[in-house]
Amino acid sequence: MLYWSSRILQRMSPLGWLAGGVVLALSFPAVRKRLRSAVVTATAGVMSATDPVKGTDICTQDEMGSQIQDTQNMEADLEKR
Repeated sequence: MLYWSSRILQRMSPLGWLAGGVVLALSFPAVRKRLRSAVVTATAGVMSATDPVKGTDICTQDEMGSQIQDTQNMEADLEKR
């Protein structure tokens, strides 16, 4: 058993070491709690950053809609002539 586990550790890639470390770290409740609070904070930051963009997008759509309507009205006027 010891021989087998030592062979696994020797053959393991750096990515495997990283994955093992992450799994080991996540087994501790304190680490999960800090990670959860960091994810919540990051998500709140992203949401607050995208709110002004959404408002701008709506204004732009309204302006585009009025420009399209004006263009359609002008085309209709030209067809009547």
